[in-house]
Amino acid sequence: MPRPYPVLLADIGGTYARFAVLTSTGARPAPIWKVPTASFRTPLDALQAYLDEPRTPRPRSTCLAVAGRVAGGVTRLTNAPWRFDLGGIGVALGLEAVRLVNDYSPRSSASSKRTTRPTWYG
Repeated sequence: MPRPYPVLLADIGGTYARFAVLTSTGARPAPIWKVPTASFRTPLDALQAYLDEPRTPRPRSTCLAVAGRVAGGVTRLTNAPWRFDLGGIGVALGLEAVRLVNDYSPRSSASSKRTTRPTWYG
């Protein structure tokens, strides 16, 4: 089932977290924000800081690609102390849908398609 737009996209690793919002199919993700993961105590703090930026559209859903094993609705980064609770993130940000994937999932999916278009997670 497609996620409702706008969609907050995130690529979160132990060193950097990258955020963008996709407003519709075929749109370019923007604004793109890259910050050191260690700058924030929790992923929710980082997500909220990005959403508080004046140019950031308010998302209705999110897809978080994280550097860590994904099993169920709770996971941790493998090389940073962040813990992800999908239910808590969804409620705190008022989102209709929240998806959590391992950060290799979008990369492997994209590499199976022959395209020259840039991807959001790079």
